[in-house]
Amino acid sequence: MFDSVKAAEIVRFVRDDGLPLLVQCTAGVSRSGAIGVAFDESFNVRARLNMQDHAYFLATNPQVRPNALVLRLMRETLSQGDDHERS
Repeated sequence: MFDSVKAAEIVRFVRDDGLPLLVQCTAGVSRSGAIGVAFDESFNVRARLNMQDHAYFLATNPQVRPNALVLRLMRETLSQGDDHERS
C-alpha cells in the first residue's frame, strides 16, 4: 500500500540523487503515472524550471490516469519539501 512514508522516500531519493528518474510499473498509467505527474508539476510547472519538459511529458504520456491517493500523497510531500526549502 502506498503511504506518506513511501512518498517521502521517493522524493528524498530524487532530490538527493539528482539523476533522471525512470518510474516503471506494469501499465505505467496509474501509480507510476501519478508519481510522474507530481514531479512534473513540482519541477516543471510550479518551479517553472523547464516548460519544454512539461510539454514533452504531456505529449508522451496521454495514457496516464493518476491514482488519486498516490498523486495526493506525492503532492503533499513535495509541497512540504518546498515549504522547508523556503524557511
